[in-house]
Amino acid sequence: MIVGVNYTFLAAIGGGLSVGLGFGLKEIFSNFISGIWLLIEGAVRPGDVLLLENGNGEDPCEVLELGMRATTLWRDRDNVELVVPNQLFFTQQMVTYSGLKDRYRRGQVLIGAAYRHPPEKVIAILEAVAATVPRVLAKPAPKGLLLRYDDSAITYAIRYWIEDPMNGISVASEVGIAVWNAFSREGIEIPYPQRVLHMDGASNARTQI
Repeated sequence: MIVGVNYTFLAAIGGGLSVGLGFGLKEIFSNFISGIWLLIEGAVRPGDVLLLENGNGEDPCEVLELGMRATTLWRDRDNVELVVPNQLFFTQQMVTYSGLKDRYRRGQVLIGAAYRHPPEKVIAILEAVAATVPRVLAKPAPKGLLLRYDDSAITYAIRYWIEDPMNGISVASEVGIAVWNAFSREGIEIPYPQRVLHMDGASNARTQI
């Protein structure tokens, strides 16, 4: 009995498998080489804190273990371990806080205040309030800034330094609450967006934001 073999079909299958294996091995090889470079350069070490983009801002994660294929990170906010492919460190920009040097990080809270309040007064309140938050460092001292003139408010920023970048989100919350309370005491208005309705005759109306 003669069994016919379709060599074109086999070649197509072999080509597809080769391409699939090639892509798979490419990822493995890329992660392996990236891991070697990370170990040689020492750019990322256990104990470092990395800021990863999560779509809603930055997630501070601590490096637990640096492997040949992937790096294990610990995320404090939900107490989970993340396994990140090593090549990610070479394809995306990340902010690293070294555990061997210093872990200082600058934080920032944005706030809007009504136009009737003198900017010098608002900035003085922001700086004084931030200095009272326990985990905000006294040196460098907190710095208040007028950023821009928006439609309904003047937008200010209070910038400050903290010692542990893993606490960035919780310290920002404490600063924000302290600013809100201080504005309430000092009578500083945080305005809502305003809309003005212009009536042209009896039937025409225009809304201006």
